[in-house]
Amino acid sequence: MYLIFDTETTGLPLNYRAPLTDFNNWPRLVQIAWQIHDIKGDLIEVKNYIIKPDGFTIPYNSEKIHGISTELAHKKGILLIDVLSHFTEALENAKYIIGHNISFDNNIVGCEFLRSEMENILDQKKSAFFSVNVVARKPEKNTAETNPYINKFLKISKWKPNKISVFAGKVDYPNYNFFDKYIIKFIMFITKGPTDTSQSYEFTDWSKVDDFSKELGNNY
Repeated sequence: MYLIFDTETTGLPLNYRAPLTDFNNWPRLVQIAWQIHDIKGDLIEVKNYIIKPDGFTIPYNSEKIHGISTELAHKKGILLIDVLSHFTEALENAKYIIGHNISFDNNIVGCEFLRSEMENILDQKKSAFFSVNVVARKPEKNTAETNPYINKFLKISKWKPNKISVFAGKVDYPNYNFFDKYIIKFIMFITKGPTDTSQSYEFTDWSKVDDFSKELGNNY
């Protein structure tokens, strides 16, 4: 089973490397949603919960991002401990957990488990991380050890994935808006990349993606 999840919060942590027991550092969970899919990709379950605030309010700047006010959360929210219990059941049935910026979501939910004096089941799951950035088109920057974006991310994050990889991705000028197109063209110019904005450039080593996927399937 594959579990895909995402969170909304009251803000950002003061220190991304702080322990999850530093409750003053980590923002509160406002909303969590997940889907479970079987091995064929068929949808098995969909859940979406707003958390009823208990001892916190939702700042207006955060409300502007996700649209959930303190008043709305009190009206439609569910008790945190009940939501975490449902999420734990979902995690127990999932072999793979998927998320965008999953290190952040793991920390938010993990901290809420600890606040609620529950076991952080996320710690028991093996994890893998990959980054897609065009810098990886260069042979000297196409590994987890040599790619600057991965190094920077891992330096500021307390997350320690079991498996890491990086893929170069694609420069797709025709599908970019005007601003993005010329910003990327400028970046390509200074990094000696392609600058013809009428073309698309595929840099992904798909055999590398295939090997990464097979290793996850065999070992995780």
